[in-house]
Amino acid sequence: MNSTFFARIQSLDLGNNELRGPIPDVLHNMTAVRVLDPSKNYFNSTIPLSLVNSKSVVDLNLGWNEFENIDGGMLSILNKACSLIRSLDLSGNSFLGDVLGSNKNSSRCLVYHLEYLSLTSGGISGDLPDYLGQLKGLKELNLAGNSFSGPIPSSLGELSGLRRLHLENNQLNGTIPPSLWRLSTLEYLSLSHNQLIGSIPDSLGRLVNLVEFDIASNSLEGVISERTFSNLSKLKHLDISSNHLTCNVKSDWVPPFSLDHINMSSCRIRSEFPRWLQTQKEISKLDMSNASISGGFPVWLCNMSYLSYLDLSTNQISGNLPTCDVDNFHSLEVLRLGSNLINGSMSSTMCNLDNLLLLDLSKNNLSGEIPDCWGWQQGLFLINLSSNKFIGTIPSSIGNLSYLTWLHLDDSSLHGELPLTLSDCTSLELLDLGENKISGNIPSWVGESLLLLRILKLRNNTFSGSIPSQLCRLSKLQILDLALNNLSGRIPHCFGKLTGMTKDNDVPQHNITLAFGPVASAPSPAIIAAPTPSIVEPPPPVAPATIARGPGVGIKRRSQ
Repeated sequence: MNSTFFARIQSLDLGNNELRGPIPDVLHNMTAVRVLDPSKNYFNSTIPLSLVNSKSVVDLNLGWNEFENIDGGMLSILNKACSLIRSLDLSGNSFLGDVLGSNKNSSRCLVYHLEYLSLTSGGISGDLPDYLGQLKGLKELNLAGNSFSGPIPSSLGELSGLRRLHLENNQLNGTIPPSLWRLSTLEYLSLSHNQLIGSIPDSLGRLVNLVEFDIASNSLEGVISERTFSNLSKLKHLDISSNHLTCNVKSDWVPPFSLDHINMSSCRIRSEFPRWLQTQKEISKLDMSNASISGGFPVWLCNMSYLSYLDLSTNQISGNLPTCDVDNFHSLEVLRLGSNLINGSMSSTMCNLDNLLLLDLSKNNLSGEIPDCWGWQQGLFLINLSSNKFIGTIPSSIGNLSYLTWLHLDDSSLHGELPLTLSDCTSLELLDLGENKISGNIPSWVGESLLLLRILKLRNNTFSGSIPSQLCRLSKLQILDLALNNLSGRIPHCFGKLTGMTKDNDVPQHNITLAFGPVASAPSPAIIAAPTPSIVEPPPPVAPATIARGPGVGIKRRSQ
């Protein structure tokens, strides 16, 4: 196939292959090509300037390769094709340093036709250059997931046709330039996960076309009032979480928008449930954790029938759990109400939330028995009911939850023996039953059936008898805590073969905690260390524990 053939090609898609090495010479002089897409390969080295020498390329996608540099820098590419390139995607490469040329603030081009520019996840550092404001035709600018630092250039406010601006997940600092609030065409604005300071002005309301607004995880402060959101009638997605903001709106405020996603975590509300929420009929995600909300659950909360994610944890919510019609919550997948002041008992209706995946009611004042009606939620993978005031035993129906991965029932005043049905929870990776009054022997089936366990905590119960040697089959076990029980006999010799506790793993090390009753002649475990497991949610930090003294003889060993 000669060069004449390639010279006639107008569109070439080489994406999603395993092509390697530098861009081949034959692609450098494709004089008729308008769409060139060698993305998602392993091309490396330098992006050659000759790719835009053809004066014909309109859509150039070099994303998700292994390029480290751009020949002559970004400005060279832009200057070569001022009025030709409409879309340029250089995302997902391995650029070294400041490829944008932040020390260059001007361009030779008087007019740019570029509409789409993406350099997301490219490892690029340095300041954002002022010349970005000269790309007057831009409709979308995506620079997310890099290491850009310094302030957001005020010149971005000159991009009067911009619709989407992604600057999230960088190291940008300083205040948000007032010029951004003039971008009346903006539909999507994400500045989250940076180091921005300052406040959110009422001029945010000028962005009348805004659909998604995300400023999460910065250091913004000040008061947000109803004036801040005036005229934002198209807003659907609001995330102002993890800042130092105070939300102060009138009790009778009726928002101009109808949101489907609200995240105001750590936004200080300091009142009962905001009444304006009852006007939001289409919410699918609501996160108002750590927001200083007090009082009981409002009745209208039961009318949010589209909810799939509800997080009201770490507040001062009191009273009983809401008794809602289960049919109104048929979409609920995540329910987080931990670290509140909720009392009363758990209703069996909790078991009828068919689509529930995660349930966290920990650190409340719940009492009575845990309902014994589990099994409908076949996707439920995490239950955390720890630190409550339950009575009774572990419900045997929990054994019906075949996908259960994390089970926290610690510090819940439970008694009785471990139900045999728990052996059917073969997906368990964490089992924490510590700080209860559970008795009997540690069953051998723990080691025979729960083979995926990485964390097993049975401390401070009334287990008796010897440690079953079957625990040695738990090859993935990384944290084992049997402290403060009435165990006796010998430590199984095979503990030294628990490979999950060896120091061969390149992960942070912790100690393992054990305690025994009277020990005749206890061989010491070979290596007493437990790496932090990489599972769905990170476990709470494990203090550098020692083998604690329980009833009888205590043995102490520090990590090596």
